[in-house]
Amino acid sequence: MNIVEPIRSENQIKQIRGNLYRQKNPRDYLIFVFGINSGLRIGDILSLKLEDVKDGQGNLKDYLDIKEQKTGKTRKVFFNKQIKEALNYYLKKTGIFNLDQYLFTNEKSKKNKPITRIRAYQLINKWCKDVGLDCKVGGHTLRKTFGYHMRMQGVSIERISNLLNHRNIKVTFRYIGINDDENKEVINGFGI
Repeated sequence: MNIVEPIRSENQIKQIRGNLYRQKNPRDYLIFVFGINSGLRIGDILSLKLEDVKDGQGNLKDYLDIKEQKTGKTRKVFFNKQIKEALNYYLKKTGIFNLDQYLFTNEKSKKNKPITRIRAYQLINKWCKDVGLDCKVGGHTLRKTFGYHMRMQGVSIERISNLLNHRNIKVTFRYIGINDDENKEVINGFGI
């Protein structure tokens, strides 16, 4: 199993968002924004349909009830301002209205099938490479970025663990990007 890293630099996150926002197809922008603001696994993101984010009256929902593919656990994911804005942008640009339509389809295909995890992996690697990010990245990078920046904003590790639906807090420690350099810095600044 390859261990991937979060995107630690807020500047690089802003660069990626800007690059994707300017693209003709808003799909990639929504994948990125949804991933770093929801903490969902990439497979769960790719499986989303319009009915998951909009109600029968055409209004955006405030949250998503999802059964995670990996764990089988049900999770409620609240939509923050960034997710709602990205969804509105995406829906305005694409004009999709069929509630059974997948959100993240192949732009060249006329079929209602989501892009694959492999394609998402390729896209994420390209986005990160385009802004000079030099670390191992992949599908889990968006989820780990969510956890890392939650921690950097002072959210407790227990709360992050709950938001990521982890059964063990040790898993959360790996997700939030605590590494030896950070441990060394803490120890060097500590003294009794």
